[in-house]
Amino acid sequence: NRYCELTTPLIVKAQRSLVDRVLENGGPPPPQPHYRFMLRQREDRPIGSRDYLELQLVTAIDKRKLQPKQQPTQAEQSDSQQPQRPADEADEAADVFARDPHEIYENGLVARQLSCVPLDMETSLDEFRQALDATSSTSKSLRHARQLALLYMAGQQEGVTGFQRPSSSGVQFRDVTDKPPTSMPPDRRTEKFADAADCTKLPLPKSQLPVVVEAYEKAIELLSAKKQRSLAAQAYRELGCLLLHLERPRDALFYWSECLDCLL
Repeated sequence: NRYCELTTPLIVKAQRSLVDRVLENGGPPPPQPHYRFMLRQREDRPIGSRDYLELQLVTAIDKRKLQPKQQPTQAEQSDSQQPQRPADEADEAADVFARDPHEIYENGLVARQLSCVPLDMETSLDEFRQALDATSSTSKSLRHARQLALLYMAGQQEGVTGFQRPSSSGVQFRDVTDKPPTSMPPDRRTEKFADAADCTKLPLPKSQLPVVVEAYEKAIELLSAKKQRSLAAQAYRELGCLLLHLERPRDALFYWSECLDCLL
């Protein structure tokens, strides 16, 4: 669950893109046949991202639709060191999988019709919600403050003014807009991650520093109320380091003093 909040939005967005690609190319809609076969073997237990390390979906290829391999000519057979024998059905079946995959996937159509990863977005979203429920409110608040601090520091780098497109690149980029930050962590249980903006965070400008400081102060207040003094001291220290980097030593000294008070 540690990285679920970071990876699940990307997984769901990728699953939506794969489903669109499969349907656009005339492939079977999810759940695809090889996925249903694996479900029967698992006694209808859902297949999610947590099962990737122990399970791999293998796409089924209809051998009847494959182009037959051209037989070598007599001159090529005479040049071979080993004598050639007539190929039977078993040899042809084995030879299909020894061929170059580019020959099997003619024009890439079959490859775009099938998927070897689960496309069940609801299962991924359920895992995401379960991870959110298992995370304490203090952890959510501190993670949110740290994320805002990282985005703010990223926005203060020289030449960074938001989403930057490479000047010389053949890749086409879409414009991404981000929601204004808040000092409290947003409720992500209802998000569907259908848009790139739901999975992307942009650097924060200088004007958003009060939001970052307020997020840390609310996280510290919540940690102190829960008697988690060590985490509150870490938050004080991080906020002090951030302000020192911004050349505000007096404010940094204040938060460092609060950090020592938490530890003593």
